[in-house]
Amino acid sequence: MKKNIILSVLVMSMILNPFSTFAETDNETNKEDNKTHTENGEKPSEDGDKPSEDDEPQNEPKEEPDDEPLPEEPEKFTLTFLDFDGKVIQEIQVTADEKIDYSQIDISGLHSFVDTYTEQDFSEWSSMPEYISEDTTIQALWKKGSISTDGSPAKTEYYSKNAEVDFTGLSVIITLEIQTAETDNDGNFIVETQENNITSACYSEKSLDELFEDEKTAVMNVIPNGDDKPIFSYEVTLFDSLGDTNNDNIIDAVDSSFILETYANLSTGADNSLDDNQKKVCDINQDGIIDAVDATYILIYYSEKSTGGTPIWENLIEKSES
Repeated sequence: MKKNIILSVLVMSMILNPFSTFAETDNETNKEDNKTHTENGEKPSEDGDKPSEDDEPQNEPKEEPDDEPLPEEPEKFTLTFLDFDGKVIQEIQVTADEKIDYSQIDISGLHSFVDTYTEQDFSEWSSMPEYISEDTTIQALWKKGSISTDGSPAKTEYYSKNAEVDFTGLSVIITLEIQTAETDNDGNFIVETQENNITSACYSEKSLDELFEDEKTAVMNVIPNGDDKPIFSYEVTLFDSLGDTNNDNIIDAVDSSFILETYANLSTGADNSLDDNQKKVCDINQDGIIDAVDATYILIYYSEKSTGGTPIWENLIEKSES
């Protein structure tokens, strides 16, 4: 009877839930299938069915290769140029394999006039490397030319308008200073100095005839050759009455006789009534003595003039004393 009761319960259970027994059987089957797939390295589906097309692995897109990298630009270095005072005048950028072109540097602004008689200009660079591999600074070095004077002309009085200008006693010196790339113990650039006397290369701005055209006192300007500015100026005078003892604008034997007569009176202690200007007229060689030498100069002058010459007192005196 007990056996009949169990059978009846089983039948009732199947009637109430006909799929339950099969569901359990199916679940057991699916578990076994999943286990099998796992052991074979396959991924089981969640619901135990075969994977759908959507679940199948997709082919991943191929990665496109990157563009080839651009070559790196060469490193550039700064080359700085300084003026005489250390101020920047120009900067250029160059690479290590780029030869430096110094002609592109503008040095025109380095020329100047320090004063009226001193001119300064570019000489050279403190260094001139062909290539650089680091930031580099180069300084401009100067050269300076100046003109100066020493002393003054001894002759400031002339007796003839056509005499040569005499600068004896005056020294005109040109000094050239050059800043070199060599430095002293303190790091200062060494300056080399040269001096030249150029007095012989100087000239008067105007001739004596032009200077004394209207006046017997004038200012003479001394100018070095190649320049147009006076380096030295001084006052000159014209004493054109030398030897003309009687003021008739003629120098002849009469003037020579007057000097001899004056000399005789002075030699014997006779009264001398000559004023300072008359004494100067009679003292031809300006030695402070009126004597026969002065009378002889008068005769030489008169003789040259009589033969068509153009006697110049300065030349006659110099020739006689030599």
